Parts: sequence; C-alpha cells; structure tokens
Amino acid sequence: MSQGGIDDRDKPASLVVGATQSRSTSSLGIYQRFHNINFAGRAKLAKRISRIAPWSAGRLFAVIYFFLSLLFVIPMALIWTIAPIPAASKPPFGPGVLVIFPFLYAGAGLLFVALACAIYNLAAKFVGGVEISVVDVPDA
Repeated sequence: MSQGGIDDRDKPASLVVGATQSRSTSSLGIYQRFHNINFAGRAKLAKRISRIAPWSAGRLFAVIYFFLSLLFVIPMALIWTIAPIPAASKPPFGPGVLVIFPFLYAGAGLLFVALACAIYNLAAKFVGGVEISVVDVPDA
C-alpha cells in the first residue's frame, strides 16, 4: 500500500516510486534499468557495462600513454643536453632511447589495456558487469 490508501498495484509501473523497468541490451552491451525515483525533477537511470571492446580501448589508451610519456621524455632530453657528463664516462644509453620510449610505452598500453578488457569481459559474463547510475539533467 502507498500513501492515502491507494494500492500500488492499481498504478502504472512508471508511477510507483522505486519501480524498476528494464530495457533490452544495446549494441554496446549496456543494459539499461530505470529507477523512477525523482531527485529534484531528474530521472535516475542505472546502466550496466557488460562488455568493453578490447581493441578500441587499447587504441585509445595507446594514444593517451604516448602523450603522457612525452611529459617525461621531453624534460629528460632537456636535462640530458644541459647536464654535464664526465669525459671519462660513457652515458648509459643513447638519445635514440628517448625517441623510442613513447612508442614502447604506447605499445605496452595497447597490449595491457586490451588484455585487461578481455579479462573484464570474461568476468562480466559471470557477475554481470559494473553498474553505474546516470541522472538526466535538463537543458539550462
């Protein structure tokens, strides 16, 4: 029973507070579930990530890792050109390593993120994936 003695079974499911409605799976493997709880005029929407495309995520993170590695390579190259090197000692590695480092880092990011996504996809088959809550915000 709800407030005022009106039975919730007489109302449409969309009017029952806390009612849950399910939608079919999207092409991305995202399950949608609506919770009709109103937060200041906003409808709450729960979604579940059941699959992440390994190759797509790997490529994205390879690009991100490439540019993040530049944050280290550029200062290292500047310090290396300014820092004095004793005449008798040989540097531990040549300047080519600084050029190759961002590409190695991007390749490692591609490989390990794709592997992590594949492991997530296997685990999500058993436990259903990660559920997130999304709130619709009206245009201001």
